[in-house]
Amino acid sequence: MKKLKKEKGIMTEEEYAKKDGMVCPVCHSRNISSDAIQTSDSELTADVSCLDCEATWTDSYKLSGYSNLTVMFSKPIVKSVKRFTKCLPKI
Repeated sequence: MKKLKKEKGIMTEEEYAKKDGMVCPVCHSRNISSDAIQTSDSELTADVSCLDCEATWTDSYKLSGYSNLTVMFSKPIVKSVKRFTKCLPKI
């Protein structure tokens, strides 16, 4: 078991997030193991443990948005867009 580095102490949640959750918040070791991500309602979590100091905790994940959106317009959508643009004033 690894000894706790007293000068660093236990990380705050913010410090842990800045390290991308890649270290133990207790002993600061990178020797951690994570279970599969679990989903329930709008929450994603994963149980994590430190293989050095044996601390355990749960990582929580938040949705921050989306990226790489691709839209393939189908004919009904294109028709409704054409109908909408016909209503717009001509410039």
